Amino acid sequence: MNYKQPVKWMSSDWFYVLVSLLTLETFVVAQSVYDILASNQAFLAVRRVTNQRLIEIILVFNLLPVLVLFLLWALCRRLHTGLSRAFLSVVYFVLFFAFFL
Repeated sequence: MNYKQPVKWMSSDWFYVLVSLLTLETFVVAQSVYDILASNQAFLAVRRVTNQRLIEIILVFNLLPVLVLFLLWALCRRLHTGLSRAFLSVVYFVLFFAFFL
């Protein structure tokens, strides 16, 4: 029987940290921004926001903070693994706390 070998990058902690940060940040930060934009459609209409602008808004509020946090985590991991665990714990705590508020 031919079994597929597991994909290495999907089984690394880098992948899981990136996905978890993206998920939490989307629920906490980006979702609130999207709710505000969806409820104020007149704001978008008056400013003549195009589809390209909406994609830029998504990139700024969804991907940019995740990339910054991920790069900070990678820097902490390069310095010391305990430091990276502490950094990730603090980030998760802050994001979960903000989510439940």
